[in-house]
Amino acid sequence: MLKRITDSIRKLPVYYRVGLMFLLVIIPIYIILTFINIIGSRIIYNEIGNTMTYKVDFFASSLIKEIDKIINLQRQYSLDRDFQYLGVLSQSMDNVQRGQAAMQVSEKLNFLSLSSYLIVNCGMYKCDDAWTMCSNYNIDNRNIGEIINAYLQSDNSGSIFYCQDRLFIFSPYPRPFNLKGQKPAYVLYTELSIPLLTQELSELVGREGTGAMLIDDGGKWSIGSSFNITEQDFLRLSTKADETGGTIFDKITQDGMEYWVSVSSFPFLKLTLISYMPEDDIIRPLKMFNLIFFIFILITIPIILLFALSLNRVIHQPMSELVKAFKMVEEENYDIHFDKEIHGEFGYLFNSFEKMALRIKTTIQQVYLYRISTQRAELKQLQSQINPHFLYNSFYHIYRMCRSKNYDRLEIFAQKLGGYYQYITRSEVDEVPFKREVEIARNYIDIQSIRFRDRIEVDMGEVPEGAGDIMVPKLILQPVIENVYEHGMDNVLYGGLINISFTFDNHELNVYVEDNGEGMNDTELEALQRKLESDEIEVGRGTGIINVQHRLKMRFGDESGLTVSRSSLGGLKVHMRIVIKKDFINYDK
Repeated sequence: MLKRITDSIRKLPVYYRVGLMFLLVIIPIYIILTFINIIGSRIIYNEIGNTMTYKVDFFASSLIKEIDKIINLQRQYSLDRDFQYLGVLSQSMDNVQRGQAAMQVSEKLNFLSLSSYLIVNCGMYKCDDAWTMCSNYNIDNRNIGEIINAYLQSDNSGSIFYCQDRLFIFSPYPRPFNLKGQKPAYVLYTELSIPLLTQELSELVGREGTGAMLIDDGGKWSIGSSFNITEQDFLRLSTKADETGGTIFDKITQDGMEYWVSVSSFPFLKLTLISYMPEDDIIRPLKMFNLIFFIFILITIPIILLFALSLNRVIHQPMSELVKAFKMVEEENYDIHFDKEIHGEFGYLFNSFEKMALRIKTTIQQVYLYRISTQRAELKQLQSQINPHFLYNSFYHIYRMCRSKNYDRLEIFAQKLGGYYQYITRSEVDEVPFKREVEIARNYIDIQSIRFRDRIEVDMGEVPEGAGDIMVPKLILQPVIENVYEHGMDNVLYGGLINISFTFDNHELNVYVEDNGEGMNDTELEALQRKLESDEIEVGRGTGIINVQHRLKMRFGDESGLTVSRSSLGGLKVHMRIVIKKDFINYDK
């Protein structure tokens, strides 16, 4: 699979391959930047979440310690002897004892009040006579009885009680006080500063649009920012915080806006601390980073386009010119001239290509002239290679006709023999019309027919229309027919048959010469075909059909030539194919 992809890429033009390589470089950069953006977003989310969680954890821990300290000290005082004397035994005490006990209680209330920065007031309330003693008389204590009665009538399961926009911690004595419907003898109370808690909650996050709040688990009251969290979200978050036993970080939707919240639960206080931050505040730095990333992409796109345009001008256009030049060479047009304004490597390449095309043109001219001279030399050699056996037989046949006084046949035989030798020995021309070549072949057949009399019958077709004027190399048909007489019919005593036919269609001339002789077996036939197909035929070597094969290919190209096979008549079949096409270069002779 990978090899196929590699091969497909290699087949692409250079311009596309360079562009592809550039994309392979730039795309990983985009991917890396995208991953950096995603990782950066996660890091920022995690950092902000960790910060919120840490602050909520720290605030919750501090608040729990502070309230726990207040509760423990207040409960310790509720069991103190001075508070018991004043709250339970005051009726049996004289004024001096009662005064001393009140002083002791007052000092301890002052100490309790100073034990925490959250306390604004603390006091002791006797339930039987609604008598109150407190540490701060600047606070309105007129409604303290109503507040304590409301506390006593509630389930009082929590340590903190909210009533009339005030926040208290109560410690009744004795505990439990509600057995058999009895009221406690007295109640120690501590009022916590709601403004101070609100200020600390606002400082917990410290950003505009953010906030924190303490919410009663029953959802009856809250302190801090006004954040309208739904009951469903509150139950889900508080339950999750209770289950984890620590601070959680989560996301909610409120009034169409996304918020990140950090939640911590105080089960024994029946309170939940919620710190929230709009998601926009979290992703604001990410938006800036995304904007920078987007600007980077916008900047790189024109750079890529400019690079592509410059690549097109610097590489693609010169390469296109070079490809056109190669196509011109393929079309055998060597008059190539490039734009002289191109410099650098392509300028050097174009200049070298022009010189190469000129050298090829010159070389082809030289080769063409060499081929012409070679063909002429080969023709002269072929003309000089008159078969002495054929010449001897011809003269012997003349002798026999003279002895038999068959002067009519002798006249015809001598005329045809003289015309034949006149044709093959003339060297003024290298090419003749095909009809003239066929005429000489008929003359040769007539000579052989006089020699062989009735032993061999020759059936020779007519030259197709349009094929007679085709110029062909001299002596290409007669050697093929001569080969049949010498190798196919040499041992035939009677019933010999030679069939010669022609076809001409679509600029292709075909000549078929078949016989029914037995002069060549299959092994010899294959050996002859291999010789004809061989590219190692040396100029001037060989006679007969091999010589014809060589000259046909030189004149008409590799598509033309001879092939041999077994004939349907039983003997040898020689197929001569001549493909007529325009010369690849028009040189003056």
